[in-house]
Amino acid sequence: MNIIPFPGDSSSLAPMMPHPKSKPDDEWLTGFVEEMQERNKSEDTIREYKRELKKFMEWVQTMPGGERGFYPALFTKTAAKEYFSELKKNGFSIQSQNKAKSALSMAIKYFAVQGDPLEVNPLDYIKIPAQAILQQKRLTKRQRFILKNLNDQYSGPREQAMFSLGMYAAFRVSEVADFRISKIQMSRTRMQVTIGVKNEQERTITLPPEARRAVEFYLYSDHPQARRQSKYAPDSDFVFLSQRGPQLTDNAVNRWFTSLLKKAPVDQYEEIKHISWHDLRHDTAHRLLDAGWSDSEIAIFMGHIRRDGSPSLQTTTRYTMPSAEDISARLLEFE
Repeated sequence: MNIIPFPGDSSSLAPMMPHPKSKPDDEWLTGFVEEMQERNKSEDTIREYKRELKKFMEWVQTMPGGERGFYPALFTKTAAKEYFSELKKNGFSIQSQNKAKSALSMAIKYFAVQGDPLEVNPLDYIKIPAQAILQQKRLTKRQRFILKNLNDQYSGPREQAMFSLGMYAAFRVSEVADFRISKIQMSRTRMQVTIGVKNEQERTITLPPEARRAVEFYLYSDHPQARRQSKYAPDSDFVFLSQRGPQLTDNAVNRWFTSLLKKAPVDQYEEIKHISWHDLRHDTAHRLLDAGWSDSEIAIFMGHIRRDGSPSLQTTTRYTMPSAEDISARLLEFE
């Protein structure tokens, strides 16, 4: 029996054909990598820039006009402004925004080599504020209380586990998203995990008790929102699952953290609204220093590792650098 579809019925619409200038994302990324290799970029830079371009292309294809696939003409100043606005809104640090801008600047050069130069450089319209050297990273006791209290009140098992990894174990956002079941070793009283996305420098650490308990509850409890209740759990190696797929993305982690902050009462929100996920890492470093850890111990725990495997003390020093408020407080003690 033939049924004539009702006008406007989605079943009557022909599938949308790819744009003539679009190519599969993998093809763009392969060419991008080859172009960077021609320019003698380091392996670390190539890896990070490829990841940034991939995220941008995927975002563009969710916007009006991108339904037919990515092609350079979609990289307009409007698209650039909206993309970086979303990065900021989703809690990406100034450092992360600058990395994305550098990667996309390299991509514009690649498009030109491919015969698709942009008439106007959309990144000329993107202004990212400078990051102050003495920017405060140490949270106050009150700020920590507000964050922990919000997490207790509004987070399910998955979100509480993610929060604990940022607050107590100094996980980067990318490390939360890439955290894997196969990288966990359990004993009766300890949970050792191997993590490390940035520069592919893996590190193995023992989770602090607060983080261990939260991760264990998310993984193994019978709570309705625990990991084992997800339909993706049997086939995924990723610890944190999305409602739509087998892995939670970096963007999803940042969006959740930003939404958590906004649940605070107005007066409390004013105290925490500028805190990013990355600030949790800096605060962890300060607390470890206060607890008597050496710079080398902090560097290894935080994942500040050089290519030769030695701790990068220069990076750790930036993390534990005192704020202007810290210096002022010490001056009051000086006679």
